[in-house]
Amino acid sequence: MASFKREVDIMSRIRFPNVCLLLGACTDPDYFCIIQEYLPRGDLASALENKKLPNNFYARMRLGSQIARGMLWIHSNNILHRDLKLENLLLDRHGEVKVCDFGLAHSTGGQKLVWDEKGCKGSPLYMAPEVLLKKGLNNKVDVYSFGIILWELLSQQRAFQ
Repeated sequence: MASFKREVDIMSRIRFPNVCLLLGACTDPDYFCIIQEYLPRGDLASALENKKLPNNFYARMRLGSQIARGMLWIHSNNILHRDLKLENLLLDRHGEVKVCDFGLAHSTGGQKLVWDEKGCKGSPLYMAPEVLLKKGLNNKVDVYSFGIILWELLSQQRAFQ
């Protein structure tokens, strides 16, 4: 329940064109759910896998720019996403990218986060070295993930097979 409330709280504080919009949340004790805007074109991982990414290099760079703008907005609100990956980047009906899935996000208050003793959080293939080395976390962990995402978008293949 605490992580659900944290995710809803974080999503309710960030309204930006490149961040998935929270519409509401159900907090019934038997059923929790987050209601967010409908993004019909799926995630970038599926687009990459199904060869649906734009062939044009500049169009793929535009997608990267949209991700960067969403990430910058999130960071300017003192939030670390901590799980940026192609699967958490959805496309709206116009093909615009929205950062989503704030289940591992954390509000920093502008401070470095200390290591969570419960273990690594995030997706190993996108994790920054400082996460794996259990060092203090800041927005650079998301920037590292973004670098891998950008490489995947531009090369049109996964960084690690």
